[in-house]
Amino acid sequence: MQLRREFSALSMAFADSGYPLVLLKGAAYLALHLPHAKGRRVSDLDLLVPKAYLEDAEQRLSTLGWHQDSALTAYDDHYYRYWMHEVPPLTHAARHIELDLHHTLVPPTSRIRLNDEALFSAVEAVEGYSFSVLSAQDRYLHSAVHLLLAIAKSISRINALSSCQGLMPSHLAS
Repeated sequence: MQLRREFSALSMAFADSGYPLVLLKGAAYLALHLPHAKGRRVSDLDLLVPKAYLEDAEQRLSTLGWHQDSALTAYDDHYYRYWMHEVPPLTHAARHIELDLHHTLVPPTSRIRLNDEALFSAVEAVEGYSFSVLSAQDRYLHSAVHLLLAIAKSISRINALSSCQGLMPSHLAS
């Protein structure tokens, strides 16, 4: 599977980084072999690093072949970096998969403020790799936020619904 190859490359590139590299959403579910991830199509790879390490993470990703779209304007680049919770999307030159590098889970312009330190302090290691995933509770909340945003935008998001159902703690499911 293509994502397994990406997981191995990312794990090796970030092994000595000294900061957490966190898989988000579909990639995290696949790395954890969660039941609801079986058969899931992942259209992009979402990663999270502490904001202080964005530049280093971008350099490491660049050495692996990840780059911004050359058509991206300086305005667009500034918009992402100043107003959004992620840098502009990166695309792998050879494999054409998209990667979203996040530094938090909500845009800085949002009225919602996250405690990123608490988020990073609760991440869970993924066996066999040097990266992590959000805690089970944070994965569920992150999935629920995506579902609520999708509903608010009147977008049909079966992945968001499936993720919420798959991540629901067993004591809430019954």
